[in-house]
Amino acid sequence: SVAPNHEFAEFMMTLLGTVVFKGKGAGDEGEGSTRVIAPDLTAIKTMLDGDAVSGSKMLKCNDYTPDGCLDVSQQAVPVDQAQALRPKIQAMIISMRDKVLTDTALSNDEVALLGMTSVPLYKVVTVTATSSVGLSQSEIQTLSEVVAVDVVLSMVETMVQNVQKDMRENNAPISPAFTTWRSNLSTVNTAVGELRATVSQRFQTTQSIVERTQMLEKQLRNNLAPQLTAALGFSRSQNKASGN
Repeated sequence: SVAPNHEFAEFMMTLLGTVVFKGKGAGDEGEGSTRVIAPDLTAIKTMLDGDAVSGSKMLKCNDYTPDGCLDVSQQAVPVDQAQALRPKIQAMIISMRDKVLTDTALSNDEVALLGMTSVPLYKVVTVTATSSVGLSQSEIQTLSEVVAVDVVLSMVETMVQNVQKDMRENNAPISPAFTTWRSNLSTVNTAVGELRATVSQRFQTTQSIVERTQMLEKQLRNNLAPQLTAALGFSRSQNKASGN
């Protein structure tokens, strides 16, 4: 799961870029300093797949103060693949499949994942797990990728919308720095849209899995009815034979 902590804030700052404004101190001349930091979309790939070798260049806040983060530096932050989102989601999908088969409750993280994606993940997992077909390893990998990208892009889109809304409602200063940042946010929005387009084929593959799931669900429902009827008839015949 992704918690709204300092690391997550720094990830979003890296991804969306930021403006750091320092007012002048006592005795200083001038109007302070303004620093515009451009967005870095490679942070999306790092979040999805990790980068434990060279490390991703992430913005780090060196001084959390009541006024915010005014001292920002770029540091190489290794992200182990085991901590990346795509393999985590793949492990959760496999875990959910196994729990469906053993009638075990889902973990809090697994329940949270279901609410974070627009993909009908639980329906796919439950119906395919209880059918004779199931999900192949390649389908699990595809499903994991689609869900991971969907989760990350949804978070980014929501964050961009919230930032833009805050800037409108709080009358963000009209200055070259903020104009540049607004433009940067629009660039992020465009890039996210393009990324969604590049994985459209993966979404189509997932849709075929969903459609197959719905077909299996219908078959299971149709097959279950005569089985229940036969079981009920057998039970009644046994009761008559025993005189009950």
